[in-house]
Amino acid sequence: MSASASDEPPAPSPEDRGDFVIVYEARDEMEAQIVREVLRDAGIPVIEVGQVGALYPFPIGPLADESVAVPADRREEALRVLQETLESAEGLEEEQEED
Repeated sequence: MSASASDEPPAPSPEDRGDFVIVYEARDEMEAQIVREVLRDAGIPVIEVGQVGALYPFPIGPLADESVAVPADRREEALRVLQETLESAEGLEEEQEED
């Protein structure tokens, strides 16, 4: 008896496989948190890469860098969301300068 497609376990998601790619390198935890929230609000799962805060209470310089990673298959979407957010923020900045 052959197994049908419905008997096969579902393919693991990128999150389950660990297929994440870095889409943003922040200068500090605050910037990384903002980027993570923007992506999460868009429905894109994120993970943090490079958390040294647990090792050093006040990381500075390159030790403070935090990367934001998303599933590899959501990379393009994440980059688009970040670009649109940046353009929107720049537009708001220009409006405020005109006032």
